[in-house]
Amino acid sequence: MKNTKDDFINANDAEILQGYTGTEKWMQYHGAVITDGSLAFAENLECFWFLDTIAFNFRRFKEKFQVWKINKNEDESAEITCEDGNNRKIYTQKIEYTTFPYQTGSLWCINGTIILPSEY
Repeated sequence: MKNTKDDFINANDAEILQGYTGTEKWMQYHGAVITDGSLAFAENLECFWFLDTIAFNFRRFKEKFQVWKINKNEDESAEITCEDGNNRKIYTQKIEYTTFPYQTGSLWCINGTIILPSEY
């Protein structure tokens, strides 16, 4: 039986993202580097805007390890946050409307490289 988006609250648990434990290909993306897993996240969940947000903002902060999260609300709005890895928020952005298919999801940015947590 295949998993559907309704089976998961966290996008990172989705079947389509399983198996990304490293990367075979590093790609340049708006001044950042992305991995196979982060590209799959954006492609399969139709959220390149999330990658864009990370790529355009990660340099603003001194922290070399950043945890970027999407948290979707019941009214289809969302909030993007960036934390320092110790649960301290260093950035917040409100999104008025999104079609992001899960309640939450996250990517990490380490020294300018955007990865799935499972690729660490």
